[in-house]
Amino acid sequence: MKALLRFNYLMYMSKFHFLLPFTFILVYSGLLYVLSIFLFSHCFVISTALLFAISLLDGFYAYKLCRDNMQAILMMKSGSAVKCYISRELLLVLLAVQYTVLILLYPSIISLLGSGKLSRIVTDLAAILFLHLFVALCGYEIGGLFQPKIIGRRVPAALLMLGTIAGIFLRQELSMIPIIKYLFWIFPPIAKLLRLVYDKEMFFTAEMGSMIIQLFLYTSLVLAAKAYLQSRRKWAIYE
Repeated sequence: MKALLRFNYLMYMSKFHFLLPFTFILVYSGLLYVLSIFLFSHCFVISTALLFAISLLDGFYAYKLCRDNMQAILMMKSGSAVKCYISRELLLVLLAVQYTVLILLYPSIISLLGSGKLSRIVTDLAAILFLHLFVALCGYEIGGLFQPKIIGRRVPAALLMLGTIAGIFLRQELSMIPIIKYLFWIFPPIAKLLRLVYDKEMFFTAEMGSMIIQLFLYTSLVLAAKAYLQSRRKWAIYE
């Protein structure tokens, strides 16, 4: 398992997939440094939305890391398709942790060096860290769910992902339609989360904890859906 995870990570780095998220995070940190007077008060709203977009795209394009014939070879060498699947999911977790730390590094340092009660700052940063982590995991899982290798074709995969994004951010506008409003449970509460982060002065609250639990449950649901679809893939005969 460790060897498979290392191979997947090296493939990710060698194909320069890290350039997209790393560049966006670098630009965001630079703008936050230059325009801290205007941006810092709502920096966690920006970082949450940016991290979700990064993880969504990164998870979607992860299907380019390994061709089907190489995937079949890995399955035969490891002796199990399940091990290959778990190693890919562990890679997504590793990337989510990595980019969560990077995007929160600068604002966290500034918060710790700023004025205020240290214990409150630490608890708020811990809450915002878990929040960003589960947002990143949710984005990676949704992006991975709509990969062409799982859906079957590129155009339907892209359309489904765009429809999901529209459902996330147009939830309030679409709630007036009688039938559609009962389908909103299939969309993660990202827009609601952004409003919550924007309005809150403290992040270590029961409402924030409830939001983190919702993201965890939604991510688990998407992970189960991916596992089911992967189990029905044709290349499972290589196992």
